[in-house]
Order: sequence, then structure tokens, then C-alpha cells
Amino acid sequence: MRKEQVIRPYYEMVVNKTTGLIKTSWFDGLMTSKLKGILYQGKEIITRVHEWHIGLCSGKDALAAA
Repeated sequence: MRKEQVIRPYYEMVVNKTTGLIKTSWFDGLMTSKLKGILYQGKEIITRVHEWHIGLCSGKDALAAA
């Protein structure tokens, strides 16, 4: 059974950092969870440490990142 697996995926609820509200999906209103790592022997091991954002940047910012 899946619950008996030694290593399982670890998910966390997605929370809006400015409002503190739990994010829900657009279509059915269910709470959104995000894969953060694995569970091993009841311990959470975070493997996804980076958080990516899409945004605009000026020409100077783009050159500095390269």
C-alpha cells in the first residue's frame, strides 16, 4: 500500500505570504498543495529549496544576472 512506503513524497499547502490565506485552485476551489521534498521515517526532508517567479526586469538587471 502507498501509506506503507518507506519513502513518500512530501507536500505542503501553498500559503499567500502577504495575506496568510491558503491558495485554492481556480476551477474547483480545492486547497492547493506543492511538492516540497520527501518523507522518510516520519521526517520531512526538503529537496525543493528554490522558488521560481516570473517577472519583468530591465536591461541592466538582465545583464547582471548573466
